[in-house]
Amino acid sequence: MRRKIDDYLQTWRHQPNHKPLIIGGARQVGKTYSVREFGNTYASFVEINFVTHPEYKLVFQDGFEVNSILNNISFRSPSTRFISATTCNFPNYH
Repeated sequence: MRRKIDDYLQTWRHQPNHKPLIIGGARQVGKTYSVREFGNTYASFVEINFVTHPEYKLVFQDGFEVNSILNNISFRSPSTRFISATTCNFPNYH
């Protein structure tokens, strides 16, 4: 099933210098499903669930600079690989 969010995600992806994306909305409407499907269009997709892994909230302890966050995630999960320009990163807050 195609959703409006699918088109929005593609538009966001192709905007030069796009900002981080926060997705909100009602429960149980398919947000996570759409984001996962979108993430699978990248060479690499990293999803972090802050509910099941609250320790990842510490990745922001050094601020919100992208390289700092990615380094902190890599420190906590050495097997996680961020491939420049081909990794889709979506934190999952629900």
